[in-house]
Amino acid sequence: MKPTYVPALSGPVVVSTCGSSFDTVLQVYRGTCGALEAVDAGCNDDNGPACSGTQASVRFLGQQDMVYYILAGGYGGASGSLTIMAKLPRAD
Repeated sequence: MKPTYVPALSGPVVVSTCGSSFDTVLQVYRGTCGALEAVDAGCNDDNGPACSGTQASVRFLGQQDMVYYILAGGYGGASGSLTIMAKLPRAD
């Protein structure tokens, strides 16, 4: 299974591991297999825009119908129960 997210609309995208039981790290990529490129503002270790503490979260400008590949792991090899979410925040 490839963890991916495809926004239905262009706009800010939030990816988070809030609620995971271990220290997480995130990196988001776009492109094709063998030619992936890191998304600007798509990397975080701690205290990102959606999570405080040791869970990771990122916020980046996503493009409609673009496939984004999400790499989530444990800092320093940490492991546990992973919770991951990707969404376009609602405009209120």
